[in-house]
Amino acid sequence: MIVLKDLPLIWKSQLQVGIATSTAEAEVNALHAGLRSLVALRTIFFEICDCFDLPVERVSTISHAYEDNEACRLYATADPPRLTARNKHWNIRHHWFRSQLGDNTILVQPIASADQKADIFTKALKAPQFIANRKSLLGW
Repeated sequence: MIVLKDLPLIWKSQLQVGIATSTAEAEVNALHAGLRSLVALRTIFFEICDCFDLPVERVSTISHAYEDNEACRLYATADPPRLTARNKHWNIRHHWFRSQLGDNTILVQPIASADQKADIFTKALKAPQFIANRKSLLGW
């Protein structure tokens, strides 16, 4: 999910195409899919700014991707990548997003699981957390 000013800009919920052997691999799959959309949106944004000669400070256009899985964040941000027996078999396409994080225009940051808005689509939540996530997604 890509969030802009606490409101979702893009979100998608579907069954995962491949079979993940761990939670970390499933999170890497989701981060990869989200960053593909984010990179496309950033490219369109900068092309529009260049086309219309709009002044844009590149420093102010840092995008943030929030991840609640520590293993996924470590895999995405560690330099050099930390390959272990559990993740060395992951498909090479999952390594693509690491190249997008190299220039510090996209930052993968931690977020508490309780604050993860996408959980409303993927988990059975207790009523108070469900209501809080629903309100924040709707902008209430």
